[in-house]
Amino acid sequence: MTATSFWIESPLPNVEDIIANYAGFADETEDLSELYTTDHEDFKTAVRLFREADAEGLAEHVSNLDTEPREVIVIAFHADLGTDFVREILGYEL
Repeated sequence: MTATSFWIESPLPNVEDIIANYAGFADETEDLSELYTTDHEDFKTAVRLFREADAEGLAEHVSNLDTEPREVIVIAFHADLGTDFVREILGYEL
């Protein structure tokens, strides 16, 4: 796999699952709907930055998230892409 194809073609099933889950949470939880909607949009932004191969932008975006959604997205990226990606690109150790 080339560097370019890594960013474009790597499947992100765990990241996609959290996007779907948070959309559902927003629909199901009236009092927290706005919070879950914001997190959902933040996760979609992370995928967009990933697909654009914007490693610096992705790392900054993830770093600026609130604690809980940051942990969720880092764990999902870890499940999808592994320890090295999370450490080298996102700057987190799991």
